[in-house]
Amino acid sequence: MKFDIPRMGATLAALLLIATLGACNTDELLEVETPDQITPDKVNSPSGALALRSGAIRDFYSFFNSNVENALLVGGMLSDELINARNGFDHLDQRKYDENQSPNAFSNFSNARTNIIRAREALIEFTADGATRQSQLGGLHAMHGLLLAAAAELYCNGVPFSNLDENREFVFDPKLYTNTELWTMALAQFDSALAILPAADALRNLARIGKARTLLDLGRPADAATVVRAGGGGVGSAAVATNYVFNVEHSATGLANGANAWIPASANMGVPPARETVNGLDYRSDPRVGARFFRNGQDGTTPVWVPLVAWVQTSASPVPVATGTEARLIEAEAQLTAGDAGWLTTLNTLRSGSTFAAQLPALTDPGTPAARQDLIMTERAMWLYLTGHRVGDLRRLIRQYGRTEAQVFPSGAYFKGGTYGTDVNIPPPFGERNNPAFTGCLDRNA
Repeated sequence: MKFDIPRMGATLAALLLIATLGACNTDELLEVETPDQITPDKVNSPSGALALRSGAIRDFYSFFNSNVENALLVGGMLSDELINARNGFDHLDQRKYDENQSPNAFSNFSNARTNIIRAREALIEFTADGATRQSQLGGLHAMHGLLLAAAAELYCNGVPFSNLDENREFVFDPKLYTNTELWTMALAQFDSALAILPAADALRNLARIGKARTLLDLGRPADAATVVRAGGGGVGSAAVATNYVFNVEHSATGLANGANAWIPASANMGVPPARETVNGLDYRSDPRVGARFFRNGQDGTTPVWVPLVAWVQTSASPVPVATGTEARLIEAEAQLTAGDAGWLTTLNTLRSGSTFAAQLPALTDPGTPAARQDLIMTERAMWLYLTGHRVGDLRRLIRQYGRTEAQVFPSGAYFKGGTYGTDVNIPPPFGERNNPAFTGCLDRNA
């Protein structure tokens, strides 16, 4: 498996330095310099456990939006959110993914998953029990769940795992994991988070939104809505607030915002013109996304339009990956599925209560089941633009709503020549085949 051992060691060493200095805030986590060596005696200590936790959180952030390969941009190009404007990435944008080429965020996923597990084990062994440790452990469980859920939405069925044993040697897992198995594992992580996190801990909302997202992926919309409503976080719990936001954090001098690095800072990709294809969405015309012209891209010919969403604008911009807005969208979809006319009110309340209220007129019922489904998915696409949700939604349209891949993914003539392929997910990179169990995806189904 492609697993960057030197990088892991450097991350641990850097974060041990943070713990030694007594500095645990996000800015210093993202900006600290990286020493070369770390000794086992420093890892096996309370400060080492805290450093492992900080490193795991940083790796979790990196999967979603590091300034190298990350899930937001991979998913954005595979779907209709972004088009490629550089040489070398057309295979992804064209839905003809070549596992021998970039970009792919799978090694970031593997690093984050492994280091979250190691961090939890270290916290249990080396730190004192109490509310602080409960919050730290519960937060790691919630992040682990969201990591698994998002990866299952992006990757094919049958991905490999590898782990490190007590001697930090590789152990290849002989099993390949399907999307459903990853979502099932994610549910267990969210349940663990909710069992551990203190009652007033804001990370309970992360666990509830992540669990609801996963239940939606599993085709259980009613259960998903229950989790984010009053009582869904335990007896007496309030509904997840619409203004709740959990961000992936970035720093101008540390873990930079990858969407910023790849779009406005370098013109490697951008918002499609009007619609990428006939079944894409016109993101530029919606105030929740919008776009401004930047320049032609790295390929010299493709005009790059930069989205106006706040989380793309600077190298330090935080990216919202779980929000109360998503909770309301989940409720609306559950209402629609159940035949509850309140689904439209839920969507319109989001619109009228937002900063875009003056630009977003009330929606009206389009009248047919398919059109209502389209409206729900369009609202999700605009509210959740470039936050790692779109590929999962397009796959659900196939898996749960009976659409074909050609009806929901970019299809037909590709704007750079040729035609789009048929990929609805991506495989792990070819380097993962050093795991003897992995010879490729079990299938590429939605």
